[in-house]
Amino acid sequence: MKIWLINNYNMLPEHGQNNRHYFLAKYLKKLGHEPTVFVGSHPHNTNLQLIEGKEKFKIYRTEPFPWVLIKTRNYEGSKKARVLSMLEFYRNMKKAAKTLDKPDVIIGSSVHPLAPLLAIVLGKKFNCTKIAEVRDLWPESIVAYGVAGRNNPVIRLLYKFEKYLYVHADSVIFTMENAYQYIEESGLTKAVPREKVFYVNNGVDLEEFNFNKNEYTIDDEDLNRSDIYKVVYTGSIRKVNNLGIVLDIAKLVKNPSVRFLIWGGGDQVEMLKKRVEDEKIDNVVFKGLVGKKYIPYVTSMADLNYMHNSPSEVLKYGLSANKLFDYAAAGKPILTDFKCGMNPAEVYKAGTALSGDSISDIAEEIDRFSNLSREEYEEYCRNAERLAKDYSYENLAKKMVEAINQTKRRVNN
Repeated sequence: MKIWLINNYNMLPEHGQNNRHYFLAKYLKKLGHEPTVFVGSHPHNTNLQLIEGKEKFKIYRTEPFPWVLIKTRNYEGSKKARVLSMLEFYRNMKKAAKTLDKPDVIIGSSVHPLAPLLAIVLGKKFNCTKIAEVRDLWPESIVAYGVAGRNNPVIRLLYKFEKYLYVHADSVIFTMENAYQYIEESGLTKAVPREKVFYVNNGVDLEEFNFNKNEYTIDDEDLNRSDIYKVVYTGSIRKVNNLGIVLDIAKLVKNPSVRFLIWGGGDQVEMLKKRVEDEKIDNVVFKGLVGKKYIPYVTSMADLNYMHNSPSEVLKYGLSANKLFDYAAAGKPILTDFKCGMNPAEVYKAGTALSGDSISDIAEEIDRFSNLSREEYEEYCRNAERLAKDYSYENLAKKMVEAINQTKRRVNN
């Protein structure tokens, strides 16, 4: 099948971490299909612009499958410019589509809703299978995070737009595995029956992970120590991440061998370092920012990998954070300090998840992990490896193909 994957914010691997459709396309190609990935020319959270000229799109062929770069403006720091870039992506994507061979399937992936709309509009034009992929619940996430109220006129309009996408797509793929609960709560079960909804979570490319783990190592004093219990956090260190809670937890941990190794960068680093110094928190070390290719080695050298997040209503529909699957691939236990509707780490018994309401409970859980017997610890490790294998992009590509095939059979009958 010729499969188009439309995602404004997917990235070429060398430009960032939003690589879902790169990995899916990689394994779709290995399964014998012909994927093409469409992305914006301005990679998200960067100052890069990949089309400097006046072209509206450009085909990029350095991978075993073609990418089509769609011209969008740089928008960092400007909400208005970001909205305009979405509109540019929609308009220029339609122009690019006119020059390409007819696909068999078009998958349009949110975050923003114009990508699923493109799948519907272009799918009708080409008379092919059209699938909306939802990786973030717009506008539900906007409401859940308090950006705007449910009765805001713009939000109400977005809810209507969301319903339009779900109804007019041939099927809907969610990355959240409890997402049909959202359909039920939204009163859309008649318009969007269960057989129309599929789940293909995010995951990890084990081939790349294991290569990077072996090739990109760090000679780090703390990672090399065998006399400490290494609790590793990787990720951004900004106000929204609320890493101050981790310092509070570290102060309550009783086992003197526990060390929190925090890898990442952000505008809160200096403030948190000052807290560590002022409050004499001697079991927390800020290790700095490292490239993504070093993360497999870092997490594989951990004794416990730590997922930290603020609670949110949308998490009741499931967890699809890329970090979870990278942690699982490291083959070490995972501690999650927030509850969600479906946490693969809990399901696979690859770790534990606490509500986050009590920092003393989290500290006690870290102490418990640090005192596990070898047999108990190794069972968590085996379960993490099993999780990573099931959520490898090699397997997820097969799930994607099965969702496409089921959609085709249902639509054609």
